Amino acid sequence: MEAVHAGDGDEDLGLLARVAPDLPRNIAEFACGRIHSRAGLGRRQRQLLTIACLSVLGDCEPQLTVYVGSAAHVGLAPREVVEAMLHCVPYVGFPRVMNALVARPSSPDWS
Repeated sequence: MEAVHAGDGDEDLGLLARVAPDLPRNIAEFACGRIHSRAGLGRRQRQLLTIACLSVLGDCEPQLTVYVGSAAHVGLAPREVVEAMLHCVPYVGFPRVMNALVARPSSPDWS
């Protein structure tokens, strides 16, 4: 989790821990410990897939902001993330992709 996010999203996990103390640990153990650590895909591929999944689901903008913000930690350029989202348009439609594109971190790389 640290290798991908480098602390991005810690504030959100802290807020969750106040309401449901075990939830951040469960997220880390399952998503990172069992899913993201599997062989077969690299971190860049997993990050793009996660961004695409969150984009198509919709209503996941807070999580999407964390994953988009962490994309650089696995070597993805902003253009690659945008292209992954745009690739989803024919399958899920413009509204979901438009919402996903505005859910991005407010850093100089994404302005």
